[in-house]
Amino acid sequence: MINPIMDQLNQSGSGGIMSMIGSIRNSRNPQQMIANLAAQNPQMRAVMQEIQNHGGDARAAFYEMAQQKGVDPNMILNQLK
Repeated sequence: MINPIMDQLNQSGSGGIMSMIGSIRNSRNPQQMIANLAAQNPQMRAVMQEIQNHGGDARAAFYEMAQQKGVDPNMILNQLK
């Protein structure tokens, strides 16, 4: 079964989410790279806004967004491992 959130992320941008994660991990300044991605990508900008709405708690934002989409957040986390 394909996870709709992961499927959408993998179809967006060049190379999808796994490429983006790799780029962030290999960056000398991950925070700046994330800010640059948010400035260029409306989906990333929306995610960053949700995190801000949760007082900077990315975990809480992630779980709420998954719940809103009707997706098990643990399934997404397992796919990223």
